Amino acid sequence: VLASSNQCNKFGIDLNHVKEFVPCKEVLHCSNIHDFCLIKLDTMKNGKEVGEEVKPLKFTSERPTKETNTIIIGNALGMGIHAATYTGIKDLGKNWGHYNRAFSGNSGSPLLNEKGEVLGIHYARSTSDASNYGGPAGRGLGLAVKTETMMSEIGKILSKEEMENALHSANIPCDL
Repeated sequence: VLASSNQCNKFGIDLNHVKEFVPCKEVLHCSNIHDFCLIKLDTMKNGKEVGEEVKPLKFTSERPTKETNTIIIGNALGMGIHAATYTGIKDLGKNWGHYNRAFSGNSGSPLLNEKGEVLGIHYARSTSDASNYGGPAGRGLGLAVKTETMMSEIGKILSKEEMENALHSANIPCDL
């Protein structure tokens, strides 16, 4: 999941543990509103799919509560892996409002529950204080598009069978 673009040459995944960059094979869908793309990656040099080499995260549509511990993890500002956790989440319709510290460059980072399941994908940070939304004072409210919002949006472009094939070929477990 990366910033929106329909140019496949802008996407790929760098698998450090096997020292291989796996390029994009096809851009299936990009959302300009929620700043994500669904892409299909090329096969690895060893003939395996990336999902066979790397354990994918599970997407969930489980409803978190305001007591749910959430985690955002990503490569903010290119400074290496950054993880932040916070208890509390706000339902904003198609998005989650979260109180985790997020920085420029965190767009595309997964918002995880305490089971390590993806609740949504972080795409923005509000400049208004999170205390306006029931969160801690002095923090911006992070915005993450909900998994069901992403699936609904993708489902308008791809048939259910195409979406299932794309997710299953990458070994991504998902409730559709």
